Amino acid sequence: MEIPFVNEPKDPISALQFFIHESSQVHGQDYGDCMREWNRDILFLKHCWLRDQASTPVPQAAFQKLEAIQNYVQFTPNWNVQATRLQILKDAHEIEKIL
Repeated sequence: MEIPFVNEPKDPISALQFFIHESSQVHGQDYGDCMREWNRDILFLKHCWLRDQASTPVPQAAFQKLEAIQNYVQFTPNWNVQATRLQILKDAHEIEKIL
């Protein structure tokens, strides 16, 4: 049984806005700690989008952009917390235009 979050976003756009807010709040010196938080946020956004896919389809381009974010956060990091946070926010706003 899945336990819902108290204020779980109900549609793809509000899920993305939640992602943007949460990602902007990640601060720290250690990239590994920040990476884990960003990954959590990415996985939660995917969860919300996939959960609602039947009623509110998310364009494939949005999923591809999110995959690109996960790639540079987790698999090809630049190890710079501030630069990565800014890039995440820039790309998230591009996803917003897709949705």
